[in-house]
Amino acid sequence: MRLNFDHNQNVLRAFPTLIGNFRVPNAEQINPVLEKIIMNRESQYHGKSKSNVGGWHSDIDFHTWPEVQQTDIVETMHSAVSHMVASAAQSTRFNLNCDFVSWANINRRGSHNSVHNHCNSHWSGVYYVTVPKFAENDLPRAGDIMFYDPRGAVNMVVHPGKCNDGEAIRVSPIAGSLLIFPSWLYHSVNPFNSDVVRISIAFNARVDHFEDLGG
Repeated sequence: MRLNFDHNQNVLRAFPTLIGNFRVPNAEQINPVLEKIIMNRESQYHGKSKSNVGGWHSDIDFHTWPEVQQTDIVETMHSAVSHMVASAAQSTRFNLNCDFVSWANINRRGSHNSVHNHCNSHWSGVYYVTVPKFAENDLPRAGDIMFYDPRGAVNMVVHPGKCNDGEAIRVSPIAGSLLIFPSWLYHSVNPFNSDVVRISIAFNARVDHFEDLGG
């Protein structure tokens, strides 16, 4: 007997991984301000060594910098977290409190981030302040952020056709975009070989209180 098939009704999409991709409306106004703030901070403070290989990584106190309070980028990051919590919890009315840390990154030629995740957090994200154009002969996938399939055994058998099981998902960011993803999801950032500067702001959010109000 031949079965009827509707992929919306007959297929259960188990264990989805939610990745948010937002465009910040006032990016053109705030990005030049953020670029100046971050470049000035780099000139005054020695960077940290975390997942970054080369480049500059600030302390995890970006959200407390007094100059940053003149922009609404931190509020925007909190808004992104709320949207993703709503999607994961399948709720639109709730009370939410989060512990929040953030830091600035500056990547130059050869800088990259090794494969890593962010422990002790629920959501992680990155906002792109400047994303320069790379030379046409730059490295493959230059500057892309890579997300790795968390299902460890999925590539034991290669599925036919255009199935990307086991392959990394790559995103080529643009200035003014904000990506947010589960903190446990392994990811990396590719190097580039052009003499340019890319600036981003990363953050972690840990939910310490959630109250579903229904509706």
